[in-house]
Amino acid sequence: MKDKNSFAFVLEAGHRRNTPGKTSPDGIFKEWEWNEDCKNVVVETLVGKGFRVFDATPKGGDDSLAQRVAYVNSLCGRFGKDKVVYVSVHCNAAGNGGWMNARRWSVWTSRGVTKSDKIAEELYKAALAKWGYSGVRYDMSDGDHDYESDFYVLKNSYCPAVLIENFFYDNREDLQYLLSATSFYDCAEVIVKGLESYFETL
Repeated sequence: MKDKNSFAFVLEAGHRRNTPGKTSPDGIFKEWEWNEDCKNVVVETLVGKGFRVFDATPKGGDDSLAQRVAYVNSLCGRFGKDKVVYVSVHCNAAGNGGWMNARRWSVWTSRGVTKSDKIAEELYKAALAKWGYSGVRYDMSDGDHDYESDFYVLKNSYCPAVLIENFFYDNREDLQYLLSATSFYDCAEVIVKGLESYFETL
């Protein structure tokens, strides 16, 4: 049996609580609050399963991106960068204030072929099992299902890192789901299953 204590998952809730524009067009949904709720469920569940887990946003989202990445990189120095996985929990938006058509769940990594791709693929498979193709977005242009970007937390962390976009809060249908009592539990379940599957591949 693999030693779960020799490995570390680091979770963060995306965005600071005062980040402008991170609300649904009608103002009833605040992304940082949902991200925090989902992250907390992931942390509690992974800890309950015996994993070593660290919270990069213990203050409810007040830490800057630089502070979060510095914390994660300090854990890389402690455990080794190949023994740490950084997971950033978000919801998505396609526009700048109005209702949009883009929908569904997705996972992102930094650009190019990296160790993060393997984690993203396990998360994608867990999401597909949960919601089917009607609930999952993907980009196969480079041979795998993740999207790629130079997001700060992905580009500057020493360890493999993924950013998860849990549906669109500026899409009416997705927002209805995000406002449900089960959405962050469902999304947390997918994250946990994907991370567990990744750990089993090590």
